[in-house]
Amino acid sequence: MTGKLQTKYSVCNHSIINKEFMSRLDITLTLSMKNSGAITFR
Repeated sequence: MTGKLQTKYSVCNHSIINKEFMSRLDITLTLSMKNSGAITFR
């Protein structure tokens, strides 16, 4: 029981962290693209 609960929690936590990380990465990529003018990167 505790093992399943633990897994569920860590997966949930991981996806939240991942979303945050991905959005930051996306912002960084967008900014660098605007700076370099390489829109073809996306």
